[in-house]
Amino acid sequence: MLSVILAFFVLILATYFLWNSRKRQQRDGEPNIVPYSIPYLGRAINFYKDPVKFLKECEEKYGSVFTLFMGGQYFTFVTDPFVQHIIVKEKKVLRFRNCLPPVLKHAFDYYPTAVDDEMMKLTHHYFQGKPLGLLVKQMNRNIQKWILDGNQGDAGDKWETVGLLSLVQRVMGSASFVSLFGENPKASDTLDVQRQLLNFLTVFPSLLRGLPLSLITRSREYRQDLWKSLTKSKVTKRKEIFPIIDEIVTLHEQNGENKLLPKRLLPVLVASQVNTNPSSFWILYYLLKNSEALAAVKDEMEKVLQERSKNPGNNFVCFTKEEMETMTTLDTESAINESLRLSISGGMLRKAATEYRLEIPDYGQTYTIRENDMVLVWTQVNQMDPEIFEEPEVFKYDRFLNEDGSLKTNFYKDGKLVKYAFQPFGDGSSKCPGRYWAVLELKQLVVNMLLYYDIKLIDSQEIKMDKGRVGLGALNPTKDALMSIRRK
Repeated sequence: MLSVILAFFVLILATYFLWNSRKRQQRDGEPNIVPYSIPYLGRAINFYKDPVKFLKECEEKYGSVFTLFMGGQYFTFVTDPFVQHIIVKEKKVLRFRNCLPPVLKHAFDYYPTAVDDEMMKLTHHYFQGKPLGLLVKQMNRNIQKWILDGNQGDAGDKWETVGLLSLVQRVMGSASFVSLFGENPKASDTLDVQRQLLNFLTVFPSLLRGLPLSLITRSREYRQDLWKSLTKSKVTKRKEIFPIIDEIVTLHEQNGENKLLPKRLLPVLVASQVNTNPSSFWILYYLLKNSEALAAVKDEMEKVLQERSKNPGNNFVCFTKEEMETMTTLDTESAINESLRLSISGGMLRKAATEYRLEIPDYGQTYTIRENDMVLVWTQVNQMDPEIFEEPEVFKYDRFLNEDGSLKTNFYKDGKLVKYAFQPFGDGSSKCPGRYWAVLELKQLVVNMLLYYDIKLIDSQEIKMDKGRVGLGALNPTKDALMSIRRK
């Protein structure tokens, strides 16, 4: 028995040394490869534990362009804020679209085709411009319907204790789903979809990182539950569907791909809520923790209401898209931006379609990126850079406002403008087409919650961010925040 165990360990050691001897070696002109000793994982553990700290440490040792091996893939990071624009604007060789096929197949079980290109065009059309105004109106109505139907705080003037995260998941989840996919004949059906989606979102990060489905508990079950709720027969029965969903259904009919409809609608549903829920939590949490910020937001709301000669009550008070844009404290460059700056963990990813030469004229440097390697601009490093944002760990609701109250868009380091100081929705080919709706959703939630509720946090303890979604957008809180709430 002992000899068998020894033979087993010898085999493992021999395999390890063979793997170690065949690891990629840095060639002339290539970025430094950060040393690693764990097969497949590489430096993933160090990275996901604290990406900003780890990347800064790598930058100090290996320069601002270096390569990390993580999850069986080589990633070249560019951390110099004055070089990152070269990566983002390169379109011929460094492509975001080349990153998508394996992700879509693993997470949603389909490969992209020309239908996906047409869906992207629809997304740009309906989530920007005039159609967005209709969606904003529907979203506001559905948030207020949830509130005024007595779903929360309907016990007279009595205070109730609820979890902030669980509350925003119910409000935003229901309102967002109904605004896009329409109202189910049975209210319980919408609740079922939301429950299924929350289940799926617990395994979604593991799916995006490529872990085998067999190792992700119930991932197939959660996905199949949602597919059943997104079939053509289920979708077309709902009332007041947002036009983009109707067009997606028609697009699949025209291309004879009705069987793929649920699989393509699932990423639409996921994208509409995966970052909205945690982002909603953090903006309300920071406002409730900061009395000055909360007072400023309430003051802006009151001014808009006075101009319209309307008072809060049990009737719909619909702030239009234009009216919300006048609320500079709540605008994208102020309190919401500051909340996103603190809670968004991610970057802009590209894949080298062929070998790529990264030329940096200002420094007289050239780096060679191998074909199929990933290139990452990790914008969170900029967001937490004290030379760009003073006291970066502190929530400052007016950080994105100039002294005259106008929006502040320019931030500097060493006296030079930093183009990607803050980029929560990406840029270039990976820029989020739903970014305008995402911000307006957050505004609508804040406005309606403060309009109809008295709210105060119970938890005085600081809530930290869960690193489970590092690299995938807004981070979840490590625990829910208890608060007291009552209807006005």
